[in-house]
Amino acid sequence: MKKYLLLLSFSGFFLALHADGALNESDRQKLDHMIQPLASWSLVRLGINRKEIELRGEATSEIPVIQALGYLFSKGGCRADMEKIRKSSLKWKNLAAGYANRLECEHSAGALLPIIDDFAIEVGADPQLLRSFVEKGDFIGLFNAL
Repeated sequence: MKKYLLLLSFSGFFLALHADGALNESDRQKLDHMIQPLASWSLVRLGINRKEIELRGEATSEIPVIQALGYLFSKGGCRADMEKIRKSSLKWKNLAAGYANRLECEHSAGALLPIIDDFAIEVGADPQLLRSFVEKGDFIGLFNAL
């Protein structure tokens, strides 16, 4: 019973984070700082500057994953850059794997399923499709569907 209550309070915490809406300016800058080089740099340049890109990615790890993805895939956020990244399978696979791990953690905490429908509507995705990916535990598929 104690674990169940803890899980409910943890889920409520993440729902509250999501309900608060938009990211603050600092979080948006961190995401932009990470995504813009991925969209514009060549694979060679990314390889040379791998540690720098990893540091930029780590700087975004404190941002709630649903809020980060909402910004990355929104028209007012980084959607255009994400479309450029999608064209490079290597860049896309690496980015998807990182976010899939974070989504899996959210799901294991019980915080993802309660907000997935609202999130899908927010980013213009099919809520049933995203819900099915979450229920199956296919977080790469979820990322690819955004």
